[in-house]
Amino acid sequence: MKTVLIICLSACSWFASFPSAVADELVSQISQAALPGSVHEEVERLRQEFDRRRAKALRPVVGRYVAQLEELQRSVADQDRAAEAEIAAALKAAKEAFSQVDQPDLRRVLLERNWIWRSNFDRNGVVVVFHADGTVEHLGLHGNWQVTAPNEIKISTDGDGDYILHFNASLRAFEGNRDQISGTALPSAVETLCANIWSLRGDKLQFRRDGRLFQLGEGWEGRDWRLSDDGTQVTIRFTNGNGGTFKFENGTMTHFDGTPFQSAPKE
Repeated sequence: MKTVLIICLSACSWFASFPSAVADELVSQISQAALPGSVHEEVERLRQEFDRRRAKALRPVVGRYVAQLEELQRSVADQDRAAEAEIAAALKAAKEAFSQVDQPDLRRVLLERNWIWRSNFDRNGVVVVFHADGTVEHLGLHGNWQVTAPNEIKISTDGDGDYILHFNASLRAFEGNRDQISGTALPSAVETLCANIWSLRGDKLQFRRDGRLFQLGEGWEGRDWRLSDDGTQVTIRFTNGNGGTFKFENGTMTHFDGTPFQSAPKE
């Protein structure tokens, strides 16, 4: 019995770490290179496709593994309390390990976007942020989140119990299991940048999704742009070598001299 359980627990660890570690290391090395924006977008597309295929491939394997554990659990029910507890722990570990690699699209949009959280206590809504380390927070909430089912996450808190959030098919809105909780996704930084023309004095900047930068005003010819990993800074370059890094927060871009850019939707 001990040997079987040790093998089961070892399998959990492999499911959770092996494919992700290899892919993350490869993408990290590629991302450190000075690649054009279009290449970065292709790398990200390939990574997302890999995540989806990995989850799809692991799903039946993990399903069989969980089913075998559950059958083993039934076979020792009420006979060996110690073995039953150990099997229950293995089941819990298997489900938690797989939740870390399953639902890659849900995990991605949670981390890429900020969200508005509404409830009985605040119908106007507050901004809620999900972090890659598994923490989540808004003005009155601090907790930990994890994927628990397709299009579903659980938020655990110390003093306010658990929340279950169910996301719609487009992954742009959710509903909670209590307090009339609901939420919607705020536009991502890239979407906001590329949907507008940004002007300051004589400069008019247009950001393209492929990483190109166009100067529509009186200044120098645009070259390219980069967004920081946390989405709070935009670095632009012109063909003559000039440029700079600007703060970008809450949909507003601010010049390094403190002057905000004006934005207007592209026609």
